[in-house]
Amino acid sequence: MRTSRLVPTFPRAVAWLVVVLTAGCAGRPYKYGRFHPEGVEAPPLVVEHGGPDEHLDRLKSIVQFPKRLLSFGRNQDEESTDESERQVAQYLEKNDLTDVYVSVNDYDPDDQWRRLKENDRVAPVWKYTLGAASVVGYTLLPGRVFGKDNYNPFTNTLSLNSPHPNRGLYEAAWAKDVHTKSHVGSYVAFSYLPGLSLAREAKKTDDVVGYLQAEENWELEKQAYPELYAQLGSRSAGLASPFVSGIASPVIGLGARIVGHTTGRVVAGQRAKEIERIQTDRLNVEIDEWLAEVAREESAEIQLVGGEDDPSESNSTRNSRND
Repeated sequence: MRTSRLVPTFPRAVAWLVVVLTAGCAGRPYKYGRFHPEGVEAPPLVVEHGGPDEHLDRLKSIVQFPKRLLSFGRNQDEESTDESERQVAQYLEKNDLTDVYVSVNDYDPDDQWRRLKENDRVAPVWKYTLGAASVVGYTLLPGRVFGKDNYNPFTNTLSLNSPHPNRGLYEAAWAKDVHTKSHVGSYVAFSYLPGLSLAREAKKTDDVVGYLQAEENWELEKQAYPELYAQLGSRSAGLASPFVSGIASPVIGLGARIVGHTTGRVVAGQRAKEIERIQTDRLNVEIDEWLAEVAREESAEIQLVGGEDDPSESNSTRNSRND
């Protein structure tokens, strides 16, 4: 009985939850990150690009085949990651996150083990438990093969493997969140708990949307809502998993993702109207300023040509003076 009552109302609950968790992003001024002391020069952003790899590329082709089949032979994950890299690099630089190591279509487990060992911001107890597990996952399930973007706080590495800028920004926002914490390992560990993980995802979504609004990157902002809200909806489905059977859980997860995506499309449509009004208002202001400038120039020309005529005089006064 509990399951049957939960399932029909769950989509509405997901939509409500997504909207509530992200409602503040448009109303607050965006706060850029500042993590280096004033007067201290931040290190330059390091971006490493992976080269061709016959084995990984063949495996990727096999893994991506179902997606390619469903998209009628077109595989979006094989598109260039240049735009995603540019947007993410800009985000990291403007948020003072240039110490984050950016890995683009790369696969280097040895380097990840080295970076894990050298990361002094993570306590050893977390470094060699959750941190080691994260590098093992990176080794066995390469993001390059699956086209997934990911930020690993234990190695401070942002891996970009998809051509979608919003996915990269979403992971970069996780890096920003982690940088605000003094106890990185503990924060990351507790953030995986069901309720806290949802709050973490909402915070990342809020930051990405707020950043795109602050930068007036309106096209990317409108694209962000369906994708990011879908991820948030999928995460929210985890809250229902203790109350449903194992078979129903994946169905609810998929449904929550669809609801989140649909909610995002609605929000994107509303935001598009707001952006159109902003652009129209700005155009009107520019036209008014241009007309005022033209009027001033014409007035100045009339005074230069007329010489003795005072525009403030009435016609009768001017005629009597001329007579």
